[in-house]
Amino acid sequence: MPFFTHTRRIAVAYVAIVVFLGSILSWFSWTTVRLDIERELNRCRAEQARADADLQERIGYALWRMDWMLTPLVAQEAARTHWMYQPFLKPTVATALEPNGGQPVPSPLLIQPSPFVILHFQIDDRGNVSSPQSPEPQFCESALGCGVTETQLAENHARLQEIAQTFAFDPLWRACSDRKLPEITAGDLTWLVHSPANVPQNPGAQSIARDTPSQSPIVGNKNVAQMAEWNQPIPATGEEQLGNFAARFDQRAAAANELALNAWAANRLPLTTGNEQRVSEGVMHSVWMCDRMLLVRRVESGGHAAIQCCWLDWPAMRMWLLAEVNEIVPGADLVPRGDDEGLEYSRSLATLPVELIVPSAAHMPGTPLTAPSGERRWWGLALPPSGSVCWSLAIAWVGFILAAASTAWLILGVVQLSDRRAAFASAVTHELRTPLTTFRLYSEMLNGDMLPNAEQRAEYTEGLVQEADRLCRLVDNVLQFARLERGAAVGKSEQITVRGLAERIKGRCQQRAMTAGLTLEWQVSDDVAETSIETAIDAVEQIIFNLVDNACKYAAVGTPPGVQVSLAGDGKWLMIQVRDFGPGISCTMLRRLFQPFARSADETAGTAAGVGLGLALSRQLARQLSGQLTYRSAEPGSQFELRLPWR
Repeated sequence: MPFFTHTRRIAVAYVAIVVFLGSILSWFSWTTVRLDIERELNRCRAEQARADADLQERIGYALWRMDWMLTPLVAQEAARTHWMYQPFLKPTVATALEPNGGQPVPSPLLIQPSPFVILHFQIDDRGNVSSPQSPEPQFCESALGCGVTETQLAENHARLQEIAQTFAFDPLWRACSDRKLPEITAGDLTWLVHSPANVPQNPGAQSIARDTPSQSPIVGNKNVAQMAEWNQPIPATGEEQLGNFAARFDQRAAAANELALNAWAANRLPLTTGNEQRVSEGVMHSVWMCDRMLLVRRVESGGHAAIQCCWLDWPAMRMWLLAEVNEIVPGADLVPRGDDEGLEYSRSLATLPVELIVPSAAHMPGTPLTAPSGERRWWGLALPPSGSVCWSLAIAWVGFILAAASTAWLILGVVQLSDRRAAFASAVTHELRTPLTTFRLYSEMLNGDMLPNAEQRAEYTEGLVQEADRLCRLVDNVLQFARLERGAAVGKSEQITVRGLAERIKGRCQQRAMTAGLTLEWQVSDDVAETSIETAIDAVEQIIFNLVDNACKYAAVGTPPGVQVSLAGDGKWLMIQVRDFGPGISCTMLRRLFQPFARSADETAGTAAGVGLGLALSRQLARQLSGQLTYRSAEPGSQFELRLPWR
């Protein structure tokens, strides 16, 4: 048999078409999903960009507010002149400030401490540590007379002892800025105040806040105008954004320096008329030292040097600042930023070395939904497709599969019909050839009076009758199978007892067995012999006759040479079993035992006559009777069982 038969060629062509159409649909589905995911990713990126821009605007606004709140405080401390770090002013300074008969005047740091300053102190190059808030014992009574309590003096003294044990001159000197403030005289005061460019940049000044502190006398109208000018939108990405952040950082630093310069110049003005020794003051610089926030600067005079420091109460300042910006950036925090760390312009305060830490945009209230993370993947892509695309593609694929399955079912039916027609033509042609040949031969011999005696003529006449019966059975089976295929009824149902049913179908089967030289044994169970059953008797007779006929064809050589038919019941079914003692049925034949025209041309070439319709017709009739026809292997031989409902 060639490999590429007609059926296989049809199957190969169908599979090729389905694969081709499936490939096109797969490409279309993949392209649609990819485009939909790209569209969704673009939307998510746009939302993420808006969220990042909104978050950056919140951060900038929060930094603006905190820096504007800190600017007066830091500027005030930066404006302290060197002589304020003594508990009581020197006589020459006191006379210049307030001519009161030479009485010592207390330092503003002694009588007016800042709420966010723990201690002002000074360390000189000889290792002496002093504080204007912790005077020497001989000046304690004067300090108490100025309104300072003993508790405050004791606390300040303990803090000064802690400072003396913690800090040394050399590390603090290296931490100070080496830039100095200019010398001031009465003549150049106006020029200096209006020239902030001459003041070194304070590395602690970046944002500007929403509200200007009204209680601060050192905030001018110029700074208020700059606040609105500098609070402009910042580009979302690129080098332009970084440049804007840096430019604003410098602008805010300049604003803080100008405030400090005005106050510092005002503090120095009374001294410009005296004969005070020339003192060089450095720029006040904010640093972190030993987990403490300090404002430090260098002071040089007469060949000696000192470091003046302001110990800030950072925990209190932190709580104060975070409370002010909590509605802008909820959940934010302020953490120290060392001088050796890279300056992040968009997150750092300008007035102090502190960085603002905020939650991500995805966790900020009021921000758009952020793009999903890369961990969510769908077939290697970053996002799953949208629901509408999934449903559309699912409908398309279901339609394609249904169309392919329907076409396959239709093609299979056509192919099976073609195969059955070919098998029928082959079987019927072979089956008709033998009786027709016999008819022609016997007819010619009888017509030519070639048979001399009556016995031979009777023998040939009986042969013609047998061949006629064979042809009748063949035609009846084919016609009845065709009627069942068209859905025709099997016949009229009749009420009859089991014994009567056996008597009705026994005669025809007995005659067929005798013709084949076999004995036919009938067994009717006494339990069901008189039980009535309603069924189509002719259809039952046809089934039993076909089973007996098959046994006569294939089990004629069995031992013993006979067929057994038994009728019994189990309460729900009437069971009719037909058993022979022949060679049985091979495993290969079992797979297509009840298929119509299952016998090939090679099989029909044997001695057994038939076209392979008997068992197929019998099963069809059994189903029409609401029964079952099954095969069971028997040793030796074969056994078929027909189950009929009692009804």
